[in-house]
Amino acid sequence: MAEESKPLIDEILRDEDGHFVRANQSGAAAACAAKGMRLPTLRELAQLATSRGAKGIKEQSEIRETDLAGGYILETPTDPSGKRDDFYYNSLGYREPDRGAGKQAFWSSSACVACVLGGGGASSAYAFDAASGKFYDKYETLSYSVRCLKP
Repeated sequence: MAEESKPLIDEILRDEDGHFVRANQSGAAAACAAKGMRLPTLRELAQLATSRGAKGIKEQSEIRETDLAGGYILETPTDPSGKRDDFYYNSLGYREPDRGAGKQAFWSSSACVACVLGGGGASSAYAFDAASGKFYDKYETLSYSVRCLKP
């Protein structure tokens, strides 16, 4: 597996009163852009989770049957430019952050084109659950906390 560095992901955005900023995916992207940053991709969030103890990322060429039995799951994100970035990810061993971030879910910039969320043409995007280290495909209109990638 290729060595991957921890991305420079900023703290949770807070409002003037110190409360966590919550937004839908496009609002989260706009909040990051207003600070000269961007939302992290799903892969970048997986790298962050790996730095917190998750087994991490394996490319499709590296995956074996024992990996699948051991909890590696195929993630199929599409980045904002429309490029697919499939990889396998395993959250086993992930350590939840000590501070308030541990109970938060965060948007990624990655769409989940392959996900089916009840039909009706609803758009889906990936969110990262900081409590479990797992990813979930969610309607991009839901509100979650915002963390941005530093330039």
